[in-house]
Formats: sequence, structure tokens, C-alpha cells
Amino acid sequence: MSHEQHNAVDLELNAIEHALGSLTPSRSRLDRDQLMFRAGQAATARPASAGRRLWIAVAAGTGLIALGEAALLAHRPAPQIIEKVIVVRDREPVVRDAPTDPVVTQAPAAIRGFGAAPSFGSTAYERLTSQVFRYGLDGLPTPPSTRANLDAHKPSPPLTRQLWQEELLKTLEPGAPS
Repeated sequence: MSHEQHNAVDLELNAIEHALGSLTPSRSRLDRDQLMFRAGQAATARPASAGRRLWIAVAAGTGLIALGEAALLAHRPAPQIIEKVIVVRDREPVVRDAPTDPVVTQAPAAIRGFGAAPSFGSTAYERLTSQVFRYGLDGLPTPPSTRANLDAHKPSPPLTRQLWQEELLKTLEPGAPS
């Protein structure tokens, strides 16, 4: 676009701008204040619709339910504390014949420390964990076969302990550096 054409477009736009700027808005035939007053009168004069009555009834009903529950909670009896004393007596220790040799069968707890056999837990997981800590992977029970029989006529060989341990070591192996 050349410089003369650019000036010609600017002159035309300036002429339109001045023409629009010289216009004045005409006065409306509507009175805004009168319109709002009539709308307010119409809103308050009409009777409540069925939908509005329904919402008023629902709000009143839930308010009454909440008030009734509050009254029930305020007048409920205090909780009763029942005390029951149970006496548990230790059994008397069984007296056995003392061995002739003064052999210590168990070291005191302070001396045992970490070298003692771990206590077996109450859950299956705790027992299995302590068994693995004590005996290593050889202490694990033989797992059930998890291989799916793809061919019904050809059963898969049973998973031996050695194969299972090899699969476990492959799973735990970090792999080659990347």
C-alpha cells in the first residue's frame, strides 16, 4: 500500500469519525423510574404460585425437624458409666526339678540384645517376616503355582522353591545402569 492511499483511507475514517461525533442521542420516550415502579407493583400484587408455596412448606418442614432434633438432644439422659472390676491373678509358676548342672537356659533380656531369636508375631505377616529374617529365603514356605494353564491337555510344571527364588531375585534385581 502506498503512502498516498494510506492518507486517503485516514482522511475518510476521520470524516466518518467527525460525522458520528456530531450526533446527539435522542431522548427516550420511556420513563425508567415509572417502569421500575410498575414492575415492583406487579411483583407484589400477584398471588403466590404453587411452586413458591411448595418451597415455603419445605423450608418450614425442615425447620421444624431441626427444632425437634435440637429439643431431643437437649433433653436426652446423660450417658451412664458402668464400672466393673475384674481381678486377674497370675498363675503360680510351675516348680520343676532343678537340673544338677548349673546351666543357664536363657540369658537375661538386657544381655540377649539383638543376638537372640526374634519373637514370632501374632499375625501371619509378622510370623513370615520374622521367619525370613531368621532363615533367609530358605525360610519361605513353598508358594502355590501361579502360572495359568494355557493348554488344558498339557499341565505346566510345578514351581519349585529354586525357580521361585530365582524369579524373586530377578524381580528385585535393579538392572543395568541406564
